[in-house]
Amino acid sequence: MRRSCSVCLIALIACTGEAPPSLDAGAAGADAGPAAPDASQGRDAGGGDSAAPQTDTGFEPTGDCLDHSECDDGAYCNGAETCTDGVCVDAEPPCQIRGCLSACDEINGRCLDESVAQDHLCDEIHCATATCGRRGTCSYESLPGFQCNTSEMQVCQSHYQCRDGLDCFGGQFFQDQSDRCLEPCTGTEDCDLGITKCEETLGDQPFNHCLYNLCGGRFGGTLLAACDGSGQGSGSCYPLPDGRGGYLGVCYEGGSRAEGETCSGGTYPWPLRGQTQGRCQGGLWCHGGQCRSLCSLAGGSRLPSCPETDHCGDAQEGENNDAGICLPGARCVVIQRHCGTAAACAPDSTTSLLGGCRATAQPSFAQGAGCQIPEPGEPSPCADGTMCWLDFRNPLTGARCLAFCDLLQPSCAAGSSCRATDSRRNPQRGEKLGLCYPNQ
Repeated sequence: MRRSCSVCLIALIACTGEAPPSLDAGAAGADAGPAAPDASQGRDAGGGDSAAPQTDTGFEPTGDCLDHSECDDGAYCNGAETCTDGVCVDAEPPCQIRGCLSACDEINGRCLDESVAQDHLCDEIHCATATCGRRGTCSYESLPGFQCNTSEMQVCQSHYQCRDGLDCFGGQFFQDQSDRCLEPCTGTEDCDLGITKCEETLGDQPFNHCLYNLCGGRFGGTLLAACDGSGQGSGSCYPLPDGRGGYLGVCYEGGSRAEGETCSGGTYPWPLRGQTQGRCQGGLWCHGGQCRSLCSLAGGSRLPSCPETDHCGDAQEGENNDAGICLPGARCVVIQRHCGTAAACAPDSTTSLLGGCRATAQPSFAQGAGCQIPEPGEPSPCADGTMCWLDFRNPLTGARCLAFCDLLQPSCAAGSSCRATDSRRNPQRGEKLGLCYPNQ
């Protein structure tokens, strides 16, 4: 999640180009009008012969208590509470207390000769353990464990909850007014997370912490293109959910791998600066272990597109965000057989029936013929509309050219049925591409 993400990564960020909300929501505002007159002035409420005689009836029966016993909490060290005019009133502690040092012995209900350190007298801080020192002051240490090792951009209640090196900071800059674990900085080189940059100010207020490196649109640059990270054009502007049904571009720090070279890394886990050796150069994205150009699936105006020899396929990062990558071949549908006799429609993924027309080995084999599964990059030995694959329910029969089918609307020749590409299991959620396997 980091994908929890999908945990929503950018939700609640205040716009950097707009004035942040007021720091003190409870501060006094402008004078809204003249003050109301004091009802006790200008008239004699008690004067005149017609005034009714007043009788002191004591406190109302809706008070908190009637006698002292209703106020006693049973604890010795905080004194004996009393009922005064229907209200429970705290008492003075019976024993000496200085800071977190106390001479009170709660168990035996007595005062000791000397004060001792008592950790429970320290203020409670989320994700921290308190220790009372000999001078009556408290010190705190972070609690171990996942819940108290919160990473960047996550909501926090104290800096002890954040992992080492992060501050619990910035609630006034976020729309939900919640502090978050943020990395302090003086420059972007201080930001370990490869999707952040150092923001010295937000609006007209000092910030000096690492925040999402937003890109595209009003943040500058073009979505799905190269963006400025540690250097000019060093990252790729990739869309992530903004928490309001839309998307914002985030600049992912890139590496040195060029288009067509092998690579690693995608949306998650987030890249770390100084550890991007396997990532693609700015404007490229790693798909299937190979660096490819980013493109707009919807063909958005002013957004990157693919050359005529390629088509824009889904980047398959789990988000409906218009992010595509340029894949070889003209766009096609695997079950339509529109690529001709010298090419076949190679599927982009199992979640779609879309693919690209790619050259096949000649002569190509017809449906049902035996074949040898090609290595990555090698042409398919099978005709358009089919794929060389193995029926894992009976692997000894060898690989054959099997026809593609739509798992959601299955249609196969007699004697066969549409199953997932791994014939041993049922289709998974979101899976659409299947193969027509012989019935057993």
